[in-house]
Amino acid sequence: MGSSRSMALMASGLLMAMASAQAATPADVLVVASQIDDLSTLDPAEIFEYSGAEFTANVYERLVVYRPGAWDKPVGGLARSWRTDETGRLWHFTLREDARFPSGRAVEGEDVAYSLGRALALAKAPVGLLRQIGLKADTIRATGLREFEFETDRAYAPGIVLGVLASSVASVLDRQRLQAQERDGDWGHAWLRRAEAGSGPYRLLSWRPNERLTLERRDGVDPTQVAMRRVVLRHMPEPASQRLLIEQGDVDIARNMGSDLIKGALANPALRFQPTKKASLWFMALNTRHSILSQPEIRRALRSAIDYDGIASGLLNGRAVVHQSILPAGLFGALDDLPFRFAPDLGLGAGAAGLRLAIDVRAQAPALDVAQAIQANLAKAGIAVELRPADAKQVLTRFRERRYEAFLGRWASDTLDPQTDAEAFTRNPDNQDGASLRTLAWRTAWQSPELEAMVDAAAVERDDARRAEILGELQRRHREIGPFIMMFQETEPYVLRRDVVGFEPGPTPDTIVYAHVRKSRR
Repeated sequence: MGSSRSMALMASGLLMAMASAQAATPADVLVVASQIDDLSTLDPAEIFEYSGAEFTANVYERLVVYRPGAWDKPVGGLARSWRTDETGRLWHFTLREDARFPSGRAVEGEDVAYSLGRALALAKAPVGLLRQIGLKADTIRATGLREFEFETDRAYAPGIVLGVLASSVASVLDRQRLQAQERDGDWGHAWLRRAEAGSGPYRLLSWRPNERLTLERRDGVDPTQVAMRRVVLRHMPEPASQRLLIEQGDVDIARNMGSDLIKGALANPALRFQPTKKASLWFMALNTRHSILSQPEIRRALRSAIDYDGIASGLLNGRAVVHQSILPAGLFGALDDLPFRFAPDLGLGAGAAGLRLAIDVRAQAPALDVAQAIQANLAKAGIAVELRPADAKQVLTRFRERRYEAFLGRWASDTLDPQTDAEAFTRNPDNQDGASLRTLAWRTAWQSPELEAMVDAAAVERDDARRAEILGELQRRHREIGPFIMMFQETEPYVLRRDVVGFEPGPTPDTIVYAHVRKSRR
């Protein structure tokens, strides 16, 4: 009997080992469990969502890029070098000689000019980034086979221009391939919404919306440099399913697991946790049309009535860290000090006696959980809070139309230069309801000529050290008088199989690249 039992145990162990081996993904295939239901187009001139930006980062090249660990310092991508003239407005780029499209044709200055001009002509959502630096079609031109230049409307800080050129909308396309697909003057847009025309390390193999996106290493790309032959992004909205499949070995990277699931999964020695700080912030906006919230001293006091540490370590454990500045940590000039601590007993003064505050919030975790915690925090300071949960569209509509008292939400950076963020939280030149520029500051009905002057100064300051000083002072002053309570910076909770190495995602979706990923088990 003992011998039979031993044989059965050995057979069981063998079957388990075989099942495990079968479940493991191939050595040159990376399977990522994610949420890609936001992906609605593959055209870089139209892409303005997370999954689309990640797609462009792996299929296209841009003039400049950012490297892991140095997210505030853009370096050459397609561009071998660049320079500006004495005015600071004319930018000239020289392209790498080895850059080629899959057809074998060299990437030329004409391709860059075509790509930027095409984005301007189509005028889809992300074109605002190009317009931010004053680009116009008639100031963009190729000046040689591998030479290209453009002129901005004024002399911006170099980081602003380079940050825009590193974003998805500035992806460089094969103009000849697009021109062959044009229909009725659409710049090939109808075709490119479900295709690609890039020179990056991967090509589009297939896309099944709300199911999976599959990329394949391009022919001719050195497999010793780009190890993964195929990258599969599987749409998997259920975190529990992500945990199950990564433990089984059917998935190599899981991206949306909560803290409890992560804790359970990490009991498996085959897995490891790699939290990555993202350039996205949790904040509470205060509508200054509210008589009491219009007072800066009340807004300052509210900042000390929130238990930042308790919420971050409890409700958001593994998904966010405390951050109290309008610029995300990791961006140029961002402050990461934490001047506000939970001190509800300080009191808000007679002016806030009997303050009642309604907070609009998305009716989903973790946003609603955070709002409930803030409600409990403010109650200790004598503030009665009414939560107004609704779906994302309703909440955002009320916020955008200034029909709220307080709003709890998130903001994600469009580029890795801080100017866009600084302007969003500060600039409001026209506070009328019919204003054309409706920034975050406009949505709070708040104006500060003092801080707008700082933002303008930072935009044109070409000395990095001086620009960092201006941005630092802007953030400190914003904390004193601004209408935003900055609370947390998001952390994306990646869980990886231990054999996956070289995965170094950045703070924005268009810095998530797979070209350097490899597997160590084989």
